[in-house]
Amino acid sequence: MGIPQLAISVVNWNTASSLRACLLSVFQNPPSVPFQVLVVDNHSQDGSPEMVRREFPRARLLRSLRNRGYAGGHNWALRATASPYL
Repeated sequence: MGIPQLAISVVNWNTASSLRACLLSVFQNPPSVPFQVLVVDNHSQDGSPEMVRREFPRARLLRSLRNRGYAGGHNWALRATASPYL
């Protein structure tokens, strides 16, 4: 498959239902270029990580052991991808 042209970063903390809606939207209306979705989970306790693994196997889950915050989560996603665009 190679390196995707676009990486979509989604930072989450205890918002499983909003995260599900976001990911459904992305995967039902995919970009026209090769892409990957990185979900950064900021140590959620609401079952968000399990939901991502179960319902969105194409998403790459980055599960933090602490809350890195919004910017910290996106910075982690940036370091985790080789895509030229985030």
